[in-house]
Amino acid sequence: MNPIRPVLFAAVVTFGAAPFLEAQSVTVLRAARVIDGRGQSFVNADVVVQDGKIVRVGPRGGVPAGARLIDLGSRTLLPGLIDGHSHLTWYFNRQGRFHTAR
Repeated sequence: MNPIRPVLFAAVVTFGAAPFLEAQSVTVLRAARVIDGRGQSFVNADVVVQDGKIVRVGPRGGVPAGARLIDLGSRTLLPGLIDGHSHLTWYFNRQGRFHTAR
């Protein structure tokens, strides 16, 4: 299996669930591996999201009472990855559309 597929799946699940995550007060994303973007990685880890914001990334722990648990199984999670990605040469034109040569 391509090692990128589990990471992409986890990203899609996380970002695709963003409206749902914000509707819940506390959501715990559980994954086999978490890369925190600050140089650390965790095995069997949790990412706790409260009111749409990441409040904790670390080793697997207890799930707060009333929290929603999303278990990603053996997948790798990269929380906040979308914030570290940009296309510096892309921009939107006056019509509010992605600008191309055409």
